[in-house]
Amino acid sequence: MSTRAVTRKRNYKRKKHGKLYQYRRLIIAVLALLVITLFFVFTLFRKEQVNKRTNERVIFDFLTEEMGLNTAAACGVLANIEEESGFYSDNMEKGYTWAQGAGYGICQWTNYPRESTTGRRTELVDWCVSHGYDYKSLSGQLEFLQYELDSNPAFTGSVTEKLRAVPDTAEGAYQAGYCWCYYFEVPEGYDEGVSELRGENAKNDYWVRYSETVEV
Repeated sequence: MSTRAVTRKRNYKRKKHGKLYQYRRLIIAVLALLVITLFFVFTLFRKEQVNKRTNERVIFDFLTEEMGLNTAAACGVLANIEEESGFYSDNMEKGYTWAQGAGYGICQWTNYPRESTTGRRTELVDWCVSHGYDYKSLSGQLEFLQYELDSNPAFTGSVTEKLRAVPDTAEGAYQAGYCWCYYFEVPEGYDEGVSELRGENAKNDYWVRYSETVEV
């Protein structure tokens, strides 16, 4: 083999190895980026889950300690708030903008008609501002929730009295979930199975989770 042929062969091998090296570096970089991305996604997911569970517990404690509801009644409210907002106080109803009358907050307070400047959402904002709370905060919304229940029982179907009457049992949790949906939240389909579903969720999920706090 001539010197020129040997040189050409060596150059070809160098180029081949160089391209393989570049490919390996590219693959490693892509894999590293993928790992970092998955790590951040997992971290954000975990943080979101922690925040959700923390809010859930704060709401439960407020319902039982501040409002004096039993565990079953609180479970009924939790089952509804999960469906309404996922326990996030800054949750805005999907499919609507604020100007279009989106429901807002843990209970998705909504004006009626939607684009009206008066109603439950406006009352939430005005009450929180006048009492030194941020209407976007969980604490402000919980305080307003108690005020709304106490100040306008006719509008809310005297739901507080109904919740106070439920037994502190799994069946009581079902009754509370049904009652809160039917009289307070009144979502679409509340009289066509939605109230029953939320009652079942209160009984089968939240009662199982919190019933250990009931003193026997």
